Amino acid sequence: MSGNKKILIITYYWPPSGGAGVQRWLKFSKYLPEFEYQPFILTVDPDFAEFPAYDHSLISEINSDIRIYTTKARNYYNILPGKKTGTRENLRISTNNKSLIYRFARFIRGNIFIPDPRKGWNKFAFHKARHLIEEEDINLIITSGPPHSSHLIGRRLKRKYKKIKWIADFRDPWTDIYYYKNFYASSPAKNKDKKYEYSVLAEADLIITVGDGMKKLLEKKLQSGKDKIFVLPNGFDEEDFNIKTIKNKSDAYTICYTGSIGDSYPIESFLKAVSEIISNNPEQKFILRFVGQLSEEIIKQIKNFKLLSNCEFVSYLTHHETIKHILSSDMLLLLIPDHKYNEVIVTGKIYEYLRSGNTILGIGPLNGDAAKVLKEAGSGRMFEPGDTDGIIDYILNSQLKTAHKIDNLTYNYDRKNLTSSLVKLIDILE
Repeated sequence: MSGNKKILIITYYWPPSGGAGVQRWLKFSKYLPEFEYQPFILTVDPDFAEFPAYDHSLISEINSDIRIYTTKARNYYNILPGKKTGTRENLRISTNNKSLIYRFARFIRGNIFIPDPRKGWNKFAFHKARHLIEEEDINLIITSGPPHSSHLIGRRLKRKYKKIKWIADFRDPWTDIYYYKNFYASSPAKNKDKKYEYSVLAEADLIITVGDGMKKLLEKKLQSGKDKIFVLPNGFDEEDFNIKTIKNKSDAYTICYTGSIGDSYPIESFLKAVSEIISNNPEQKFILRFVGQLSEEIIKQIKNFKLLSNCEFVSYLTHHETIKHILSSDMLLLLIPDHKYNEVIVTGKIYEYLRSGNTILGIGPLNGDAAKVLKEAGSGRMFEPGDTDGIIDYILNSQLKTAHKIDNLTYNYDRKNLTSSLVKLIDILE
């Protein structure tokens, strides 16, 4: 390993953190040593972190060839009101809760903690990064956001060390994220956030993001340097699929959704479609399996359509167990939040959905990046919110189909192949 090129990857999300945010750089770092790169991971000490979920099983996936460094952080989430009532977990996915404490917590989040409450890690991470850069003679750093506050660590390092090449990775939008309006940000707060965002885009040597829509969104924010933005999608790790699936206990047709569902997710037409199918075909058995957190408003909609008895609610599972549910289902549900910029959203789960070979039912913008991925892979179809009749026909017809073929297009999203693409982008800077 001594002869390999060194990369400092600065990422807040790292095992034992769970959720989609941890997967991207866990997988890249897993395969980078095979391309003669040595990753140094700088992340937050779990005892000082605020993670949306924990998945200790991911620790076993960490490549033994990489070196990991952690620092403490100030956990500003502890300052937010409502800690004991789950405010921290619901600030993003629930807008229906109108209680004073929830609204106040969102206001504090949007106006005091700019760009986000995880900026309490920045000072500690910066000092540790300085030490690693100087001791290990590291010339390349990568920051991943969200939390987008992590990019400010990269910006500060870039300003201090002229020799440093800096890649900023945008997994999600910054000031255009679909839940941004939930935080009641004032005009001065928004302007401050936008200045942070622009400075990162302008000063990074290279910017990578997850889809064409995100690339175009970021390009619009830059006056020059648009040619330094590249698409590097998320994907799936083939090794994750070398498992035995969970067998369904009944002959019911199982539709599965993995991940959180917030108030802005367009699930109503899907629930209405399933309700009508059951009403018109009482002999048809359905299981709607939700693996993850649902907002109170979504639960209310399920009850309104009298589908509670058809639902299985599975609390957060390890990534390994979630893959089992994906593989064992008959259909997979994909929901794109209703938002001005939802065309750019390509959820990480879509690639694992593709790899499963199961039919995918998507609800969201027909001209969005997620719809393009489904169409190109021939693995599913996207429907506009409200297209209940189309969804009904699709579900009924899909029951007669077998799983789609895993072809070469799908394997373009293999994590190892994507790491090869990352290395080619890194070579641009050298």
